Amino acid sequence: MSIFYLHIRDGELLLADVEGQEFPDVEAAHAEAVRSAREMLAEKVKLGEIVDGQEIEIVDEAGDVVGLVPLKETFRVA
Repeated sequence: MSIFYLHIRDGELLLADVEGQEFPDVEAAHAEAVRSAREMLAEKVKLGEIVDGQEIEIVDEAGDVVGLVPLKETFRVA
């Protein structure tokens, strides 16, 4: 298991995940980031807030960004 941090970036603002979470691999961390992004997106839509540019940065224990999940890319319309 490795620790990954799911930071929230909104333009220049970074809300750092200081605790991190254990995941078996980066794919599992990415799946959690997508789930979290969808929850955040739903809340923003309910509140009538603009969703533009916010993303979750997946960061490994070394401090390297190993993935990005833009909030608006988690929304699908059939």
